[in-house]
Amino acid sequence: VDESPESVELATAMGPGWGCIMSSFNPSGSPMAYMKELGKVGITVELGGRSATSPEAFAR
Repeated sequence: VDESPESVELATAMGPGWGCIMSSFNPSGSPMAYMKELGKVGITVELGGRSATSPEAFAR
């Protein structure tokens, strides 16, 4: 949704190797858009598509 300093700080906290930070192209209807409506910051971590977001895959 945006690349506010708070969003960049949260993404940077993931550590080295997470160098690609992109804004959401959906201003509504996405988890990040909802977080923005609440006045909060959130990030979505992409590890290789939806199948890579399971707890087992994320733990790898």
